[in-house]
Amino acid sequence: MKRDKLWSLCLFLIITFVLVLSSCDKKAKPFKGETYRSLDGKEKIKIYSSVELEFSKGSDPIILSKYTIEDGNKFRVVFNSLGMTQVVYFEITPEGLKDEDGTIYYSTANYEEARKKDYEIKLSIEKAKREARTANFAYQEVTRKWTQVENQLRRRYDLIPNLIEIVNDYATHEKDLFKNITDARRKYFQAKEVKGKIQASNQLENVLLRLILLREAYPDLKANQYFLKLQNSLNKTENNIAISRHQYNNAVGQYNKIIKPLNNEFKPAILFQIPKMNKKVKEVKF
Repeated sequence: MKRDKLWSLCLFLIITFVLVLSSCDKKAKPFKGETYRSLDGKEKIKIYSSVELEFSKGSDPIILSKYTIEDGNKFRVVFNSLGMTQVVYFEITPEGLKDEDGTIYYSTANYEEARKKDYEIKLSIEKAKREARTANFAYQEVTRKWTQVENQLRRRYDLIPNLIEIVNDYATHEKDLFKNITDARRKYFQAKEVKGKIQASNQLENVLLRLILLREAYPDLKANQYFLKLQNSLNKTENNIAISRHQYNNAVGQYNKIIKPLNNEFKPAILFQIPKMNKKVKEVKF
């Protein structure tokens, strides 16, 4: 029995010793003879032995330093340079060594692949910047063209009150028509965004046709020289609106085409489309 107990104790000690050795072996260690480099290749760490390494940066003098393995995958390096001592901690990663600032020094096996990935990332960033610049230029063109549209729409709205004043002298019972025109005009100037201004403009064109056709019901109105002068000015303005709207829509189409593959980084611009009903207004000449 005593012999069995002695064998059991010996077996326990052997197993404990093996486990301790196994635990020690699991500590990550930098490879002896390996050179680790920063991504730009300017900084290098070369492992000389299990306790010594050298650090070099560009044309600066090489610093020979001591290091010790800490718990887990970290190790401690003591740099002595020009009479000054500095302690730096490194972490051993699958890529190589990582310092406390997050800088990775890649092993020889991983260095070229890391350089390749870094180059691809930089290319991707530059491409994204170029695409963003192109989109911004296109959006500036949309904004510029919309300003031209607004200039012509404002000209239209400036003419309409005088036109209503004259028509009102001949068609006093058309109060609903005048109210609708006034409401559309007010909504346009109250709108803060392009969408609201387009909606107000289209609403006005719905009632413009009725206003234009009043001349047929009132011969005296049709003969009024001031009315004829306002009609002529409004007709020119409508032509200018059509031209500026076409140019604006072209700019919007180009911009929306540019931003389509950019993963929603830019919002699409709104086209200035005319409802089918409104197109009848364009067919009527003063």
